Amino acid sequence: RDSNAQIESENHRLKQECRRVAALLESPHHIQQLRPILTIWSNDPLIQKRAATYGIKSVANVTDWEQNLNQPPGQQLPGPNDQELPEDKLKKTYQCKGDWQQGTGLIVALGADPSATLLALYSHTPQHAIILVDWQTPWVRVMANRLYLIRHNLKCQSIMFWPTDMQGNIRDANDFLQNLGETHWQVNISPGTKAQAWNLSKLPGVSLWSLHQNQGIRPLIPDPSLGPRPFVFPEIAIQAACVGGRLVSEGIRLPEIRTKKDFLSNLINVVAKKVRRSRPGSRFWPPRWNAGKEIRVDNNNYITCLDVYPSTEKIRFKACNNGNELEGMVTSFADFGHWLEEPVAGAFLAAGGNSISDLTVGIRWAWLHHTSARYFRSEIDIVFQWQGQYIAISCKSTDSHNWETVRAEIVAEARAQLGRFALPVLVRPGIEHNNAIPWAEASLEFEPLEINLSLLNQPGTLKDLINTALTRRQATASP
Repeated sequence: RDSNAQIESENHRLKQECRRVAALLESPHHIQQLRPILTIWSNDPLIQKRAATYGIKSVANVTDWEQNLNQPPGQQLPGPNDQELPEDKLKKTYQCKGDWQQGTGLIVALGADPSATLLALYSHTPQHAIILVDWQTPWVRVMANRLYLIRHNLKCQSIMFWPTDMQGNIRDANDFLQNLGETHWQVNISPGTKAQAWNLSKLPGVSLWSLHQNQGIRPLIPDPSLGPRPFVFPEIAIQAACVGGRLVSEGIRLPEIRTKKDFLSNLINVVAKKVRRSRPGSRFWPPRWNAGKEIRVDNNNYITCLDVYPSTEKIRFKACNNGNELEGMVTSFADFGHWLEEPVAGAFLAAGGNSISDLTVGIRWAWLHHTSARYFRSEIDIVFQWQGQYIAISCKSTDSHNWETVRAEIVAEARAQLGRFALPVLVRPGIEHNNAIPWAEASLEFEPLEINLSLLNQPGTLKDLINTALTRRQATASP
């Protein structure tokens, strides 16, 4: 356990250092015009892996690098953020999934956080889409490449990427206008910069739209026959791949969680009862699961481990809630708290019901595809869409954390991997049950929303907390 604690502490330090370096990528526009290449010096594979997630190249040996300065600096590490959209992909039409048959065309700018662009795309449901890409900003080109890589999963019939700059000056403007043809085009001016919005508003023959936090998408010139229309958010896999980078696993999806909801309900009921009766801060589950280990509240409420399958990362449990025994399996290592993720997902599914349209447990980005504890693991364990909006949950099974640090990491990773519309939620122990609801209500003023484990068998309470959090966000946030 001491070794695991040291690893966790070191992982946190490296995360913070890489975030500070990555902040340099968001440099002012006049610096980006110089096309700087950011390289770090480190022979630590953890730093190299984390840096790759931000598109930062690294070198392990400075002497070798200095002797080969005519070569690209550093080794190009495989990672989701290290490829910009190639120039030969511009101004070409690419076929997509083609589900949207009745829409018009949509012109929209792509920002450093593509969330608003994706929201506009899915809310307008266009047949054809033109994405304007600020070609002078490397990070935006990276976002464009991610969108290009998932184009076959987009529901429009076709998509095209056209170069512009931060001021909205469209390259080869005459060719661009000719390319619009006879299609009726809508322009959503909310994504991108203010200057881009201004120049887009001057395009001839288009109708102008915007994203409005309370009304969805609406035309700038009010027209009841056109809108406003409600927001439509992309499914989780699309959002996660475009915002957070390439996925290697979409995790355990909603249908599988639904099929074992009764078993998961038994698990979470026992957990909630055990936490409620335990002293805050005390560990309520064994340090390592193996056959025979258990969590026991009384003879009618307990969880018993029946077997562990290390090769498939599965654990089989018997869960007895009020005398009702059910058996089932969850995906988890034996010595970490990941076993709690599926029961927590089941608890929110029970609370949300039909409000939940998509859900995944254990989604993995390319840079997280490692089983070793020495590699970074995302703080985001569960993602679901509640009335379309993204909820990013981090589950903590012990109270041995610096909660201020945990809160900051959850908020940062929810935004980095799912975009600024995601609501971060921390599910944790360590709060007196009698104070759990006031604590959660107080956390609504900030982020993340904090929910004690003892509340997870109260679906009405969970539903009220999520709905209230989303309502407050809509009142204070803007697309």
